[in-house]
Amino acid sequence: MAIGTWQRPRNGSQAEVKLTRPLVSGESISLYQRLIFDTTSTGWTLIGTFDTVGQWSFSKAVNFSNAQWLQLQAVMTSTGTNPSFVRLREVRFTELNG
Repeated sequence: MAIGTWQRPRNGSQAEVKLTRPLVSGESISLYQRLIFDTTSTGWTLIGTFDTVGQWSFSKAVNFSNAQWLQLQAVMTSTGTNPSFVRLREVRFTELNG
């Protein structure tokens, strides 16, 4: 997704993740970022893994600068016995000095 332009690139300072329902025991969500689309030279950077039972939203500090494009990958793990069928609702980034 485009998050900036060539003339006005963006800097990230915090990521916020919102879910449709709270996590239950055994569930987690891991959020990864990648700033360059070249999959051969740039791997995914882990923003954070969130697994606090009963939480609907999480926030984590991120550190990227002068970005025009951002790819996100969310890996959601569920419990096999009693899943809550939680869904990712929103990911929001706040800009450093923005």
